[in-house]
Amino acid sequence: MRSAERGDLILEWCSLKGSGSRHSFEVACRSVLGPLVRPLQLLHELELSGHIEVDWSHGGHWWIAPPVLSFLEGAGGNAVLLGARSPKTMSLLNHLKEIGDIRALTLVPQGPASPSAVFVGVSSIAALTAAAQVIGAEPKTTVRLEYKDALILLEEAVAAGKSEFAFSGIQAKKLNVATLCFEPCEVRFGNWMPGCYEQMSYGMHKYLYVDDQGVLYNVDRWIAVHAEINRVRGSGFGAPNPLSWSLESQSLFCDARAQLPTMWARAAVMCTGLLPIRHVDPADGHYVDEYRGVLGTTYNRILLTLGYKAQHRSMTEEEN
Repeated sequence: MRSAERGDLILEWCSLKGSGSRHSFEVACRSVLGPLVRPLQLLHELELSGHIEVDWSHGGHWWIAPPVLSFLEGAGGNAVLLGARSPKTMSLLNHLKEIGDIRALTLVPQGPASPSAVFVGVSSIAALTAAAQVIGAEPKTTVRLEYKDALILLEEAVAAGKSEFAFSGIQAKKLNVATLCFEPCEVRFGNWMPGCYEQMSYGMHKYLYVDDQGVLYNVDRWIAVHAEINRVRGSGFGAPNPLSWSLESQSLFCDARAQLPTMWARAAVMCTGLLPIRHVDPADGHYVDEYRGVLGTTYNRILLTLGYKAQHRSMTEEEN
């Protein structure tokens, strides 16, 4: 059995279990996929794909999302299946294909151990609604717009993590915005200087953003990273713009050292239902995440809410 097919089994296991701890997910992944699998990466990919929700701030507890069958503009006239996906779901979809109620049922492999993306060929909203009813899913036609319009300003996401104290931890590192890498630093007596920090706390990496007024925010890694990029740029120092977009290919490129936070990454994924592809950027030799089929309106919304200016790629840059 291929890793991708075993990844489908993990999603089916999540769908049947309903919810669980990070530990239970790790045990299941290693049992099905082997000892070399990276469970937290797979958990995050399931989250980006709209299959599960994860509470990272409280140890990675997860729960399955309700099934949704939705049209996506970038899915070639197909509907994508999001949320829970049990063996019964796939059996019912195969039956609908056999009797001609849906035109096609396509499973698109993604990462080496990621679940396949499931696309359902339907010719109308009525056919979408009928198929969704059979498999117990909610039919939707605007899921991309829902995710795009739900994006909040980065400042609001940061403010939600405001705290009087930092997570207790060890081995503090501070983000170097010039390299987008965390470097060891020394913090004496809890005196945090403005910046973005990483430290180990109870076996997990925790992240702290400190603004120019010394206010502490315990937030997600990528929220903290983008907040720090904005802070440094606002102070008049040079800071990279990790985002670019190609009009020709409709692809959004994001420097993998400053990944899109979950909410923003989901908005990009929901343009096509496909996870980003990671590859080396020939321009600087660093890895980038390429989100395919991202419409200009979604790209502009991501720019606006994260605080970046538009940066376009030419076809030549993509081919080099």
